[in-house]
Amino acid sequence: MKVYKYGCLPPTTNAELVISQMKKGLIYQNKLIEIERWRRDELRKVIIQLGGEELLALEKEYLAKDLIYQQIDKSIKGLHQEKRNKDTPSDLLDAKSAAKEDKKKILDKIIEERSRIMKTDSFSTQKSEIRRASLDKIKEIRKNKTYTPWYGTYMLIEKAMGLTKKMKLYDYLEPNNPTFKRFNGEGRIGIQQFKPNLPINKLFDNSCPVIKMFPA
Repeated sequence: MKVYKYGCLPPTTNAELVISQMKKGLIYQNKLIEIERWRRDELRKVIIQLGGEELLALEKEYLAKDLIYQQIDKSIKGLHQEKRNKDTPSDLLDAKSAAKEDKKKILDKIIEERSRIMKTDSFSTQKSEIRRASLDKIKEIRKNKTYTPWYGTYMLIEKAMGLTKKMKLYDYLEPNNPTFKRFNGEGRIGIQQFKPNLPINKLFDNSCPVIKMFPA
């Protein structure tokens, strides 16, 4: 079996600078993720508020149906361990299938209700307010050069966060949030070419330093 690993080799010059920019970029990205998680939490609070008792009742009903499903599934697994085979009585299989279908019906209702709420004027108004507040938080982070990496790396992170913001608010019933990043000694940095249309053989020629990392 062949294993291929793609990417650049460790830097031979300015290694400390490269590592420091990777770490700085990670800190900046985690700061943006923290703000994005806050924004999503606030939006979900609005949905709960506007959904009221009806949405709460649906969520409780889903949890009750899920509990039934989990109990049946646990019984089947226990039976497999006891008999040391995968043979399952048809009544248990039917019960599990019915419980799964019951869960899906309630989940579909919850998704439909959340979708309805998110189309209301009230939600749109509060969403705009939350967005403005999150942008203010982001501006404060960008001003702080302790967090902000140089321009090339900064743009890579901004692009990644643009995709993160398109994530759905929920993973089925559960909240869906971006996760924080950990530094494992690897990463990427961005560079900027000052002279356009430079031949590739000149682009990485040390005698022609047109590739720079510079502050945002």
